[in-house]
Amino acid sequence: MGAGLADPDLITIVLGSLLKSYFPLINVITMSAMHAKASLNPFEAIPNIPVTIFILSEEANPTGFTRAWGASLVLLSAILFASLAARALLARSRARMAR
Repeated sequence: MGAGLADPDLITIVLGSLLKSYFPLINVITMSAMHAKASLNPFEAIPNIPVTIFILSEEANPTGFTRAWGASLVLLSAILFASLAARALLARSRARMAR
């Protein structure tokens, strides 16, 4: 009972059990992942800004700290601009509804 499948065999079984209409989407995902050299392993963290900030801040490298602070600034700026845009759109729609 301790026997298991190798990763390529498991992937082949899962992909073979999907509907044929999903194949174009699966091809696009796998080809773009291969092109970007991204890992499709579900047990690894996806490289996004919060994960990058955490990884860089855990390194004992001063350059990593600088990059982590820069990534934090980018993330907070994006959140700020998205919030301001949402408030502007809300005010605009409220003005239109009041007419």
